[in-house]
Amino acid sequence: MPFPSFAASLRDFVACGQPASPDILKVFEECRKTSLNILIAFVALHSISGSTSLAAVTLVLLLYTLTLHLACGVGAIKELDSRILEAMNAVPGFGICAITCIELVYAVESTAVAVCLIALCFVPPTLALCQHTRLCIRKKGREHHLGSPKIADELETGSA
Repeated sequence: MPFPSFAASLRDFVACGQPASPDILKVFEECRKTSLNILIAFVALHSISGSTSLAAVTLVLLLYTLTLHLACGVGAIKELDSRILEAMNAVPGFGICAITCIELVYAVESTAVAVCLIALCFVPPTLALCQHTRLCIRKKGREHHLGSPKIADELETGSA
């Protein structure tokens, strides 16, 4: 079978994880700090404008980000698999994107214009993610057929 099944791929994905490196933990910390600042700005905006429609969502995301920041600060999740840590640290960013999209729909008179603006904003990161995924799949395919990541890297760089 040239390509593993989805279940086997998922099993390998979960099984081969490694604890996050100190450099990655530092990047996540900076992302959490940025997320906290943005969420606090949203809370201030909701307070000033009197808008209550998204205040609860903003406060939930703020609470999640604060507790995640505290847990990371005391080293409680340092030994978690790096993929789980990545997912946990992505939640505030996705929440901020969602709140921003909803606020944009409220701010723009036309829903169609808001949807077009949101779609245009998501085009560059979506293209980058597709390119990254394509390259990862290609590299995994080479490793699978050649048997060793080192051999695949040597062939890719031409140093074989």
